[in-house]
Amino acid sequence: PAWELIVAVRDPGAALRQIEGTTGVRVMRVTGANRATALNAALAAAAGEIVTVFPDGARLRETTPLEAALTFAAHPRTRLMFADEDWIDASGRRTSPCFKTAWSPHHGVTWDAMADPTFYAADALRAVGGWREGLSGAEDHDVKLRLTEEHPPDTIVHLAKVLLHRPEGGDEAAPEGPAAQVATEHLQRTGIAAEVVSDPR
Repeated sequence: PAWELIVAVRDPGAALRQIEGTTGVRVMRVTGANRATALNAALAAAAGEIVTVFPDGARLRETTPLEAALTFAAHPRTRLMFADEDWIDASGRRTSPCFKTAWSPHHGVTWDAMADPTFYAADALRAVGGWREGLSGAEDHDVKLRLTEEHPPDTIVHLAKVLLHRPEGGDEAAPEGPAAQVATEHLQRTGIAAEVVSDPR
């Protein structure tokens, strides 16, 4: 399938300037951008029907774009697709695979259970307004929950394959405040009377 890599940053730096103009790569300069603003700028510029965001330093399996395209084609109602992941060290050794469960609205509210990689139908992502600002570290969990509120469970697909390799030491949980805010607002929007509390473990 055809693909494009869009990088939205304040200052592209020397490394990005070297690949700027390469076929399939677009570097966007976004002035004064926080993460949500940069992601929304990239979303607005994206021409594809499927979009994804992946963590700094992560590597995608070589067949990942094809796997995503085939899944969306086989299941045309798909609005969200997420896959499994593992960790990779500097030598390329892969460890600690994370095999995820199918989408569960009860499990998914407590933390970002989809994690990475997650693929979005671009039109559905735009319809909910993209990523929200002011949720530092919890923007992805928030946008996934808002999408699941708008679309039934059979449009959320788990592909049981490891498609992303996360760099060792690169995982950062969302700050407690924004994470709790995301969960609380989701419960309020869905009419579930519950209190969000931190797990001390």
